[in-house]
Amino acid sequence: MSKQIGAFALGQAQVNIINIGDITLPMAKHLTIPEDELNTRTDLYGLKDQQIAPIQNCLVRLPTATVLIDAGHYGLASTDPDYHIEGYTPPPSLVDQLSALGVGTEALDHVIITHRHWDHFNATTHEVNEKYVPQFPNATYYLSEADWAKAEIAMSGNENAIEHHTLNVLHQAGVLTLVEDDLDLGHGVQILSAPGETVGHQVVKIQSDEKTLYCLGDLYHHPAEFHDIGWHTAWANPDLTRNSRNKLLPNILSESALIFATHIPEIGKLKQQGDQLLWEATSI
Repeated sequence: MSKQIGAFALGQAQVNIINIGDITLPMAKHLTIPEDELNTRTDLYGLKDQQIAPIQNCLVRLPTATVLIDAGHYGLASTDPDYHIEGYTPPPSLVDQLSALGVGTEALDHVIITHRHWDHFNATTHEVNEKYVPQFPNATYYLSEADWAKAEIAMSGNENAIEHHTLNVLHQAGVLTLVEDDLDLGHGVQILSAPGETVGHQVVKIQSDEKTLYCLGDLYHHPAEFHDIGWHTAWANPDLTRNSRNKLLPNILSESALIFATHIPEIGKLKQQGDQLLWEATSI
């Protein structure tokens, strides 16, 4: 199964990458690779061999705030044939893994949802006495306005939409902040608009003691996408994805930042080699 990144220090911040479970995700099939390159370049970064990938959330404990980036529950992947791995037993739930780290549900100050795909927000609530309530009762939750608008459309006339018992519960409880563009939360935490994977996709920048980590959500799914900016998932918006990447990449390079993406089972760094951008896994 997927590698486990585990924990590392980022300046004064403690970062834990929490894998809530692996899914089938053969990226050579899902990326928009031109047909004439498909057979000659899919060995890049092991692309042609990848059949599974993790779903990972990121816990950041700063001196003045505790932040969770995405909150997923494996549930849907265990039944959906598009994601399910036969015979696979997922790790403990997000809440159980947080508890093992000494972080109770009451300890979180901020929960940032990178975008409106089920594996990034379906653990933001839980059921108590047949009623859904926020999973992290003291936290403020953040979702882009654009993705909330799409959620409202999904919920309209569909009582079974997952957004009903997650995002809508947060909204009704008054704990969901809708983010229009970039937002500085203080504590060295910034939410940056990065549409493409969804119309409201956002990434998170963490800084502590001049060390920087970009949590990229699903702006990238595989290291090969850094090699060729024109490769992206078939369901992403090509122009928005390219614009978001072009906006972020110069800063990631100039800041020598660490990068983390939900479905890439390693922390990486980027370097420029001529006109080529290279991704490298880094030891934490």
